Amino acid sequence: MIFATDLDRTIFYSCKNFEKYAKEHDLDYSYIDRDKDGLNKSIMSVEALELLREFSNKHDFIPVTAREERHFYDRVRFDEFGIKFNCAILGNGSKIIYKGKEDEYWKNHVKSIKESIKLDDLRTKLVREYGEDIV
Repeated sequence: MIFATDLDRTIFYSCKNFEKYAKEHDLDYSYIDRDKDGLNKSIMSVEALELLREFSNKHDFIPVTAREERHFYDRVRFDEFGIKFNCAILGNGSKIIYKGKEDEYWKNHVKSIKESIKLDDLRTKLVREYGEDIV
């Protein structure tokens, strides 16, 4: 079984948005994400952490995030909670990490797409579809 999920505002929430709610509803929570200065930024309920840990030890868990690689590995503390994963999809799908290494096939695929896109053509299509305010 595979469980692939977005992270921010899906399985964990910013302290600013969730900490007050958790306290008002007597929910136990842990800090799952820290910024570069070590300040807590995101929390996850203890129950959700435990369920995810149990699942990830028996099945495939794939974190999916808009975060770039360094923000994901430097900040999200899955390892401290015993949450395991072999694969992560980062940068809105622009990078796949498998067993700690970037997937070369996907890297080359994304590179070929980037090289084939002509920015002027893309701008023209966006303006035609969404109007001049889009760009």
